[in-house]
Amino acid sequence: AGFVVVRGVQWISVRVVESIMMPGGAARDTGSFSQAQALAAAGRHEDAAAAFEELRAQRGEDRALLRAEAEFHSAAGGDAQRAAAVLQQLRRLPTATASDELYATHRLIDLYLGALRDNGRVLVELRRMADRFPDTIDGQGALAELRRRREELHGPNGDTA
Repeated sequence: AGFVVVRGVQWISVRVVESIMMPGGAARDTGSFSQAQALAAAGRHEDAAAAFEELRAQRGEDRALLRAEAEFHSAAGGDAQRAAAVLQQLRRLPTATASDELYATHRLIDLYLGALRDNGRVLVELRRMADRFPDTIDGQGALAELRRRREELHGPNGDTA
């Protein structure tokens, strides 16, 4: 009986320590594409892009992999057009969560404001965020930014400036 009590206390202790050390649960699977990330960090962008392509061919539509690839292509030396395509692919996944969609939309807005310089697509993505996440700070901020941009373009009364 004493052995069972000791094992029970030990089991509970391990679970408490795990919950403190990893409050969100186990870490995401990143080891399977760390080589591609290492190639990118070393400045070997063509090799990294090829490694991501090969991983996608092997693993298919993996959310964590698509996020990592989008981050790679969004960074300096990456392909911003490819990053946008990967983010749109991430949003279309049947397994995509609301968090994935919000992340992808934010990153697309960043790309369209920055490297891709496409104000029309910025407005589309802001509208999407406002419509899909209306009761969040993100959605309300997107709606406010849409209004600000319209006023800037058409004036406060809707007149063309």
